[in-house]
Amino acid sequence: MTNTRSITISALAIGLVLASFTVFRHTTNLMNAIIVPLILAVLLFHLSTKQKILVYATTYFVVILLFPVQLVFMLLYIVLASRLSYLMHNQSVLIWIGHALLFAIVLFIATYLTEIIFLLHINRFIFNMLQRNVLLFVSFYLIESVLILLFQTVMMKQINKRMKLKKALSQMLG
Repeated sequence: MTNTRSITISALAIGLVLASFTVFRHTTNLMNAIIVPLILAVLLFHLSTKQKILVYATTYFVVILLFPVQLVFMLLYIVLASRLSYLMHNQSVLIWIGHALLFAIVLFIATYLTEIIFLLHINRFIFNMLQRNVLLFVSFYLIESVLILLFQTVMMKQINKRMKLKKALSQMLG
């Protein structure tokens, strides 16, 4: 891939991430957990590891400057983006469930750290909303992580199919 194309794709990825954070705020912020890792995973797929790390770092610093509350969550999204391609190529249900459990734990930790750093009461609000039931609270994070990973997996497979179709059509026609 040429440098110009790599830079263009990287800039597009950063721009789309910023657009996502601008559009999905407050109560719709959960959409960022779905969209941001997908943007990074899909657009940066063909970049080298070094280029990906540079784009991740640049995106992280720009997001922190413009959306400081996303400080911890952006790290989570970067890790999730880097794992999405692995999930795509590994069809094991146990590995997928393991990722969902790990994601639930990391999502809780990210929310907790955001509470501490920015003095927000996200977990307390959710816990009170669930009538202070620990089982419901744990289930909430598990269901949330399963739904996010399920949606991302389905979207990645659909995008992958279309990319293969586009490649096959361009080879046939060109």
